[in-house]
Amino acid sequence: MRPKLRNEAESKNRSQKTLSLQKVYIRYYWGKILIALNVT
Repeated sequence: MRPKLRNEAESKNRSQKTLSLQKVYIRYYWGKILIALNVT
């Protein structure tokens, strides 16, 4: 009905997706660091 409202919802959804992606990336990154620390 109102395009502005829909655009806001879409941008919110997109930001949430990138946030979850960042969380996964950070977790993966920390996992690599911990493994490296355990190896040495």
